[in-house]
Amino acid sequence: MKYKRLLSLNTLLEKKSFFLLGPRSTGKSYLIDEQLSEHACIIDLLDSEYYFRLSESPSLLEAIVKENDKQIVVIDEIQKLPFR
Repeated sequence: MKYKRLLSLNTLLEKKSFFLLGPRSTGKSYLIDEQLSEHACIIDLLDSEYYFRLSESPSLLEAIVKENDKQIVVIDEIQKLPFR
């Protein structure tokens, strides 16, 4: 079942940047994929490839963003990245 979303991420992006916060399993990642996937470089840290690469070398973030050649960058599950 699809629900009508009242939040427009594109409208929020007109203000430059924002954090999307909320309880677990409420559709935040789904909303990002649904509204931004065509226009954004989405880095999901639940994807082990991204997680391990950025854990070992956080400076790779710039290269990953440049590879995708998109103006919008989304880092999903940022809390998964360990602090050093």
